[in-house]
Amino acid sequence: MLEKAKLEENHRRWLLSPMSVIDAIVGARCYFGREAVDAAINASSKCWGELRHRLERSIFIVCEPISSPELPGLSANLRNSLIAELAARPALRDGVGMEPRHGDYLAILRNLNLEYYVLPARIIDEEQRRLWVLSRLTGKGT
Repeated sequence: MLEKAKLEENHRRWLLSPMSVIDAIVGARCYFGREAVDAAINASSKCWGELRHRLERSIFIVCEPISSPELPGLSANLRNSLIAELAARPALRDGVGMEPRHGDYLAILRNLNLEYYVLPARIIDEEQRRLWVLSRLTGKGT
């Protein structure tokens, strides 16, 4: 029950679908560009402080990047193992894969030194996804 309560309490802190925006600032930078977004944020130092505080307290979970082998932030070994695994896998049925431009999310999270995990695309069962997320939050499991 404690783990379920923790998941519900923090439900806005993770991304479980590529259709969700990781965070307003992260998503906006991907689609509108860093300069435009930073100019708007810097117009209000209070706004920036609140956003930064929220970002630093968050743990982001992003879907496995299945469409782009050149995502920044992935080591060569991890990238190559992903490519090999994905090449051997039949087409995914649940659409959890990210589009190539979503690789920008990982680069931004890494550049801001924010904690994130990549949810493997092979986990397609909703309950298994929930348990996977809980294992990251509690430090238990794989």
